[in-house]
Formats: sequence, structure tokens, C-alpha cells
Amino acid sequence: MAGSTEVTVAPAVPAPHTGGALVTTNTGYDPLVVARIFRASGLFPDIQSEAAAAAKLIVGRGLGLSDYDCMAGLHLVSGKVVLAANLMAAAVKRAGRYDYRADCTDERCEVTFYQREGAKWVTIGTTTFTMADAKRAGLDGGQNWRKHPRAMLFARCISMGYRQHCPDALGGAPVYVEQHGEMEITDDARTMVAPAAPATDTTDRAAPPAPTARRDDLADEGEGTFCAVEAAVTKTGDGKFGPWELVVLKTAEGPTFSTLNKKVAAAMRDAADNGAQVVVTWGRTKKGGLEAKEITILAETGG
Repeated sequence: MAGSTEVTVAPAVPAPHTGGALVTTNTGYDPLVVARIFRASGLFPDIQSEAAAAAKLIVGRGLGLSDYDCMAGLHLVSGKVVLAANLMAAAVKRAGRYDYRADCTDERCEVTFYQREGAKWVTIGTTTFTMADAKRAGLDGGQNWRKHPRAMLFARCISMGYRQHCPDALGGAPVYVEQHGEMEITDDARTMVAPAAPATDTTDRAAPPAPTARRDDLADEGEGTFCAVEAAVTKTGDGKFGPWELVVLKTAEGPTFSTLNKKVAAAMRDAADNGAQVVVTWGRTKKGGLEAKEITILAETGG
């Protein structure tokens, strides 16, 4: 766009700010105490410990979120903040000095951002995200992109526009978006890689065998609760018992689980379609991956 364009928008009462972040309306209760209550309630099965819940509360309060919004709409992935799309959109408006207007269809979303300058609102930029953009990014094959295209386009558009035009609405740290269980952060960004230890012995020795590739910190066998994000077929083939499909379930917590079992695969798809909490019983594959032996759906959390 060439220059700024003045628009007539009814002014909102700006919220007070401290250091660029929203001022929280929380009561100031000890986050460990609140975390203990939330975990004991059983309403948020994805919370694995009181410490994890307290971390979400501390980060979320710093962003100006209510304690409930921290639990329901905020995720911490490898130290990065992921917010539900509606929370990110609300944060832009609640900042007081920013606003937006969205025009979305099933093929295209355009969000125009405004900034307050005195008594006027001035256009500061427009962000567009289309299904063609989703296809180039390899996103359009997901079930939620087929079922909720308008919502998914808006989520990506509001996130891009937030970082481009009002990145200080929630403070200075980068914030990513989540919609219907789909995280904007890629699998690579979720993977934690430990730094190599410095060499202390230069004696020539036979190299040890390479460790099996692992992209998680889970035990070789176990059971845990996860939030289903997406289930997709990654490989197909023909065996002595007929055609087979390898189905992989992505979770909001990071680990992915695979299966060749049709019953388990069906449960994966049902859970992902509804953004459900699931209990996964797993084992370790020869290649280092996680094989889902059994999946039990607990509750739906998606939109």
C-alpha cells in the first residue's frame, strides 16, 4: 500500500499497558496453587504436571490472559508460545492501540490492520492468506483445512498480520497460532536437540554404533495422555495380507505415533477430527519411532 489511509472507526477505550504487554486482570493467586486446582479438576487432561500448568499460567499472565484462557488456549512448545486463534485476535483488539477487520471466504482471507493515532484509526497494512498459499506450504491436505477452510485461513492470516503489523500487542516474544488443533510451529521447531558434549579424549578408537534416531523423550514403552492434532497416511503398500497404510497421529505435545492397525488408525482419525484428548499406549519401533498399540478417546476439545 502507498502511504497511510485514514479510516473512520468508532474508537475503543484503550487498555492500560506496562512494557508493551497487556495488563492482566488476574487476582494474583500463587500460580502453583492455581495450577494444583486446575490439574486436580481433571478438566484439562493434557496437563501432565502442576509445574507444566504453573508455567502456562506464568507465561499467560505475562501476556494478559485470564487463568482459564491460559489453560484452554495457550500451549508451550519447545519454549515457544502458541495461542488459539481467537485469543490472538482478541489480544490485537484488547491492546487498545490496534484493531483489525477481516474478510474471509473458503478460498481466501484478508485482514486489514489499524493503529490509533490520536483520535483517528489509520490503516497500517493488509495481510492475505489463500488456499493457494496453504497448498504451497503443504497445509491443504489436512482434514481441518478441508472441514474448516475459512477458520484455518483466518488463523494463519491473523498470525502473519500480528507479527507484521502489531508484534508488540502481546509483548516482544514471538507468538504462534493454533486452530482446531493445528499448530503453526513445524515439527522441526518442536524437536529439542541437545548440544554435543566437548571432546575430552583424542585417542583413536573405533567409532561407536550410531544411536537409533529418536525425536522424543518418551520411554520405549508407556502410556500417556495427549491432545490429537492430525492423523494422516504417510506410507502405503501391498503385503501378503493385502494393502496396508501407515497412519501417523500428531499431538499438540510434540510426539507422533504410528500404526498399521486399522482399528487404532480409525481411532486416530476420530480423535484428530474432533481435537480430542486420547490415552495412547505405545512401544518403540526398530527405527526409533513410537508405535501406538492402543488409543482411548477421552474428550473432545476442538471446535
